[in-house]
Amino acid sequence: MKIFRKTVTYLLAFIMAFSLTAAIVDVSPIGVRAAEQTYTFTDRSGKEVTVPVSAFASSVISFTHGDPWMNDELHMDPAIALGIPDYVEVGSNSTGDLCMGAGGILILAFDRYITDGDGDDVYVFEVGGYVEETKVEVSADLKTWYELGYVRGNEAGLDLNGKVPEGTGFNYVRLTDTGANPNGDWPGADIDAVCGINTTTKKTTTLKAPGKTKISTAKASGTKLTVKCKKVSKNCKGYEFQISTDKNFTSPTTKTSSKNKVSFKNLKKNTTYYVRVRAYNKSGSTKSYGKWSAVKTVTIK
Repeated sequence: MKIFRKTVTYLLAFIMAFSLTAAIVDVSPIGVRAAEQTYTFTDRSGKEVTVPVSAFASSVISFTHGDPWMNDELHMDPAIALGIPDYVEVGSNSTGDLCMGAGGILILAFDRYITDGDGDDVYVFEVGGYVEETKVEVSADLKTWYELGYVRGNEAGLDLNGKVPEGTGFNYVRLTDTGANPNGDWPGADIDAVCGINTTTKKTTTLKAPGKTKISTAKASGTKLTVKCKKVSKNCKGYEFQISTDKNFTSPTTKTSSKNKVSFKNLKKNTTYYVRVRAYNKSGSTKSYGKWSAVKTVTIK
């Protein structure tokens, strides 16, 4: 296990404070009180990323250490994972990272809301020579959690796209060590910091998705195909119909309607079409989709 002395700890703290100064940038004009500061880092893929300092975790909701854990108090306080990255390593010594232990669970709160934007939306600063496998989830209410994936090696950034309801902001992140590295003096993930890459100060609400519909009829008449589905009564603003000659719907023809019935015209003769439909809810330009119906096939003769 790593041995720490007070003199080494004070030295590391001084070096850490000095080195972090260059990473934080005051974006306010001269003579104007700083409204926001930014922090720039290079992610594991070599891309330079700049985020507001307030995009980092601001408080700890809960922490349950894993088993086995460790007994070095410098790495046992979950508050270590708050704020901007402050991990410093000098020789065999280090400071600024929380040891989660094998199977440990950490829930962090954010002042800003993490949203779906271009590229990765959440970034986990997991440090040390080996990046342990850590499951990452987000929530807007500490009740419903959405899994984003796992941090493994270069996969320190994770994307919300396709994994959460559209138009939703999240201000809680849950990290769960999978127990893949339970041995050694530093079992489990070593967390330096967590930030939202795409964030906003405006609270967004979850747009509820409608239930699953099903196709009631799909009939061909000449080169026209008429599709009708069951109505969805709650959280439904319309329906999205798709047909394709490919069962995987690689390049489908799509029609959207507020009604539960549409027609596709001028289809190819002697061709089998796959048909599916889903309901959607809508608020402004944001949509939330229900699950696709079971697929039906219709042949245009």
